[in-house]
Amino acid sequence: MALTEFLETDLAKASVFNAKIVVPVNALIVEKDALAADVSSLKAVKTATITTTWTGSTAPYTQTIAVTGVTANDKPIISPVYSATLATALLEKEAWGMVGKIETGAGNITVTCFEDKPVTAVNIQIKGV
Repeated sequence: MALTEFLETDLAKASVFNAKIVVPVNALIVEKDALAADVSSLKAVKTATITTTWTGSTAPYTQTIAVTGVTANDKPIISPVYSATLATALLEKEAWGMVGKIETGAGNITVTCFEDKPVTAVNIQIKGV
């Protein structure tokens, strides 16, 4: 076998190796990086406060709160962060019970109370954005 034939054969083998191994491995690396970013967003916890300032003179009452990084497509887990003081925690629990729904938007969440509006602020944590 001549040197040129040998080199052409090696180049052909290298091309097949690249197509069958290197390209799929690179795709897996990209996918792994995307999954790592998703996991990081799930672990991240943002905080906000539902204040006592509401829009609407009758129900439903709404309040839009800025939350950096939230998109309209997010479906985060939102929960109250109660005070360590029992009396305050009970008031916050009552206020949290008045929240009917929370929707995400571009850089914000909108809290809706269907019947009554809270007169106590509630700190919240937002996971998954």
